[in-house]
Amino acid sequence: QSIGIDSYVYTGGANGKSLYKSYTATRTGTLLGIRDIVKSDVQNAFVATVKKQILADKTIGSAIFPDEITDLSMDSFANFSIDEKNLTIYFDKYQIGPGALGAVAFPLPLSSVAQFITLP
Repeated sequence: QSIGIDSYVYTGGANGKSLYKSYTATRTGTLLGIRDIVKSDVQNAFVATVKKQILADKTIGSAIFPDEITDLSMDSFANFSIDEKNLTIYFDKYQIGPGALGAVAFPLPLSSVAQFITLP
């Protein structure tokens, strides 16, 4: 089960700050991190797959910062949710693109990442 919180803080000036925080837990209530569901021996391949899918995505592809995508790591995927169709990774405003892009929820079809994932 996953709970996602989308928040926005405005304290003045030109822009506020939008960000995501998510919590994913097993049926028994144990909180999971991304490293708990992505097999340790394929984490580098998982990161490479996520980067490739972000860069190929037509809806955000031209708005992202390629250098930021290059720098993504497992730690960049701390906020995620999982359901029967997708593993969704949440990026805060400015994390992968300009402020105009805002916070990004990037769904990855489970079929495209199933080989990397194991659910406790």
